Formats: sequence, structure tokens, C-alpha cells
Amino acid sequence: MSSKIDIGEATIIFLFANGPKIYKGNVIIDSSEDSISIYSKGKLEIGFPCHEIICCNVIANEVIIQFSEHYFAEKCNIKFYGVEQVKKFTTKLPLIRRPEIIETNSDSSSASE
Repeated sequence: MSSKIDIGEATIIFLFANGPKIYKGNVIIDSSEDSISIYSKGKLEIGFPCHEIICCNVIANEVIIQFSEHYFAEKCNIKFYGVEQVKKFTTKLPLIRRPEIIETNSDSSSASE
């Protein structure tokens, strides 16, 4: 059974290993295919394998996708928006940390207080 979440028209902020890129399109997250798909005018533009994605956050009509350290923008065959637009969006982004950096034993430190 397919499990699709249609986010709809969104601004997509890609955090690639070699810098951020911006794209606008319809985003569908398909967990059954283990991918994130981006559509433009009803046709599939590109799909990203989930094993290359560290995290994906959806905030209103903005989708932020952070990729692994070896996944570069050149692997995508789509046209991105200009650098100035990327700077405009990424200056308001919170820092997204890699999952292994986040400490997991926070309950032991709170018990000692």
C-alpha cells in the first residue's frame, strides 16, 4: 500500500554537501518508495533516495532537505534558482545538525541536577 504525503506547491531548500540550492515545485514524500519526489506541472522532475537524506523538515510552504556529505548538487539534473535567492532563504534557516552529533543521554544529566 502506498503511503504518500502531498505537501503541494512549496519552496524547496536543498542543503547539499557543496552548498545550498533552491527550487520551487510540488513535493510528494512517498515512504513506500523510500524517496522524496518533486513534481513540476504534473510530471516527475526528480526523486531523491532517502538513504542520501539526513533530515527533511516541512515548515509551512518551505521544505528543507539536508543531504549526506557526499551528495552534491551536480547529481541532480534540474535547474535551480540563483545564488541571491539561496542567500535570502538560508540566512533565516536554523542550524540543522547531523543526528549523530545530538546527545542521546539527556535523561542522565537531568537526574544529577
